[in-house]
Amino acid sequence: MMYLLRVLIPVIALAAVIAFTLSLYISSTEDPCADSDTYGEYQACQFLERAEERCESLKGTDIYTECLFK
Repeated sequence: MMYLLRVLIPVIALAAVIAFTLSLYISSTEDPCADSDTYGEYQACQFLERAEERCESLKGTDIYTECLFK
């Protein structure tokens, strides 16, 4: 029983560390603004991302070219 605890606890701890590290990696790759230094920079980046998505949704229309240059 003691051997099982000596082996099982470190294995569980290692699995938790790996899971946490992977979750941080996944969340940072999903959000292009994750590397912003301040909340204001993050908000500005999010605004620009939404504007870019809006422009992309207008692709194929007359407004698309205007949207790109604003």
